[in-house]
Amino acid sequence: MNRMQANPISPPTHSEAIVALIDQVKAKGVALQTRSALIALHFLLPTLFLPALDLLDQSLVGKFSVELENSISSYFVYYVRSTQSNNGLSSRVAYEVRPDVWSCTCPGFVVSAYSLDYESCRNENWGGQIIGSPPLCKHLLACILAERSGEAFKEKVKHSTVTMEELAEYGIS
Repeated sequence: MNRMQANPISPPTHSEAIVALIDQVKAKGVALQTRSALIALHFLLPTLFLPALDLLDQSLVGKFSVELENSISSYFVYYVRSTQSNNGLSSRVAYEVRPDVWSCTCPGFVVSAYSLDYESCRNENWGGQIIGSPPLCKHLLACILAERSGEAFKEKVKHSTVTMEELAEYGIS
């Protein structure tokens, strides 16, 4: 094998860079390094990062754990409350967020997911693959920050253990 044909190191994807920066917020105890990671996240996500921090700051993120019957494991889901304004009237809406499967029920996430150029990422598999940045919204980013940053946002997230019926009721209210 020719030494010149060695595999080049590929740069991290957009989502890998974001997760690595969030992990730095958790790992660093020095305020200057944490501030640098937060500034880098703001640079990478200029329209989403501050609204996501705002959701955490206002304690609008709730993590619900459900202990499944006949199982020792638990299931969790986030609900993020958000204020919507229609014709001068404001109302509270809760969106279901599942960071483990990279999903949010808000319209912003749907627009982000379906505005991708799927023609350029088709392959033989059904649905193709996403090339570039994955879909993202402020609700999903707030949950990822809460999940991955350790103690940094722990007190801003409301934790509850509920039954499956209570979780279903919260989701439709």
